[in-house]
Amino acid sequence: MPFLSALIIFTAACVLLLVSLKILVSAGRRKALQTQLSSLAMSYELKELLIKIQIHRGMTVAFLKGDTSFESAIAKRRQEIECVFETLRATTGKNSVYFAELDRLYSDWRSLRDRAFGLSSTRCFVEHNRLVDAVLFFVMTVAEQNQLKTPKLFAIEYVAIIWQLFPITAESLGRIRAVGSGIAASAAPQVLDRIQLEFLIGKIEKALGQVEGRLQCVQEADEELKCIFERIHRELTDFIETTAAQLLVPGKSTISAGEFFDRATSSMNSVYTLYDRGHMMVVRNVEAGFQATRERGGFVSGTMLLGSLAALISAIAILPT
Repeated sequence: MPFLSALIIFTAACVLLLVSLKILVSAGRRKALQTQLSSLAMSYELKELLIKIQIHRGMTVAFLKGDTSFESAIAKRRQEIECVFETLRATTGKNSVYFAELDRLYSDWRSLRDRAFGLSSTRCFVEHNRLVDAVLFFVMTVAEQNQLKTPKLFAIEYVAIIWQLFPITAESLGRIRAVGSGIAASAAPQVLDRIQLEFLIGKIEKALGQVEGRLQCVQEADEELKCIFERIHRELTDFIETTAAQLLVPGKSTISAGEFFDRATSSMNSVYTLYDRGHMMVVRNVEAGFQATRERGGFVSGTMLLGSLAALISAIAILPT
């Protein structure tokens, strides 16, 4: 009987140790998933920052080329950009590995904001592009580092599709918006502007082809995302063809800068609809994983803990007095 009691106590102690280890592993998994969710929230705010800088670029370039109707809207965009930076800096925290990069982006933005109206339209466009490229790189960096964490609850192809190709397509549309608005606002459009416009159109077509190819490679790809992509692909093709017909012809364009700006903005918004759909798909997957880990870990650990405690009590009860 003493041997049996000792064996039961030893077994129960082992079970308690396993329960403790399982609790630690489960807690680590939940922490990793929570970190992924935080990174996804940051990626979404960076997308908002990207959109507002792109809008500011297009309006400012058109303003510098002579369309003063954008002046009040530019001031509003600047306030919105400041608000997004404040949100990002507040939610990221100074201890985050991303805080220094955010601080650098904010410093670059403020420098550009204060100098923009004193630049030539070409120089303003180039400096906005540099800032946008830095934000795009930051978005991709956050997404790649997030995918390196375990567990991985979404296909690796989605990292390139959602956080690289969709933003690149939107950015190419943003540059088309800025260049096209400038062409439409100018009495004598530059040949180089039209060459740049042709290059950007080709870049969009290439990015859309890559998205299509990667979606085909994803096993059990999100059907709603694929359907939205197919629809928006057709819309962008129509926009590109219309843009070429209106702006890649000799002489002054027949479309106003404001009208072209609005059309290009609508196309950009369509691409960001794709981004948002893909982003929310990933968020739902990670949230479901987080919830399942919490429920499964709690149930199994609780059951094992109760069982081991019952075994210990039984063993102690039968020990000789």
